[in-house]
Amino acid sequence: LKEYISYTLYGITNLATVASVSVDDAAIMSVNNANNQDPFYPSTSTAEQVSNCLGYCQAAGIYHYHIESGCAFYENSSKSVSGCSGSCSTNIAVYSIGMYSNYKTLIVIGIAKDGQVIYSPYNSAGTQVTSGFDACSGIFYDSVGNYGYFATQIFPYLWCCVFICQI
Repeated sequence: LKEYISYTLYGITNLATVASVSVDDAAIMSVNNANNQDPFYPSTSTAEQVSNCLGYCQAAGIYHYHIESGCAFYENSSKSVSGCSGSCSTNIAVYSIGMYSNYKTLIVIGIAKDGQVIYSPYNSAGTQVTSGFDACSGIFYDSVGNYGYFATQIFPYLWCCVFICQI
């Protein structure tokens, strides 16, 4: 197959670090960076350098997120990808949630490795979900008993079961 398809292999990625898949087919990696720290506010290393869509390519060439990106669901988006600057670089967690300021409703943004749905930061009533999370950063969010993960502006940002992730 290699002789018929032109591609570049940058290396091998341990798929164990893929925690979820975004609706735009990008990988959502584990909550930690390579040093097992918050990738955006690390205590002993440099913060990850991301685009204004909050993603970047790791060494093996896989474009991925560690935090929710509103760019993932913009239909027919005219948003051009550039460097993370301004409010994006000064407070990336707030910037991430702010990408939903015109979309304050329950939006599916991905699916986690454990099969649970990942939602935008807002529930169907338009209220930002900020509390009530369990040990996996999930919540039963309606009267029917539906469960899911919600994007937040606090680490681990999306989801992470304490018995799976190193926090």
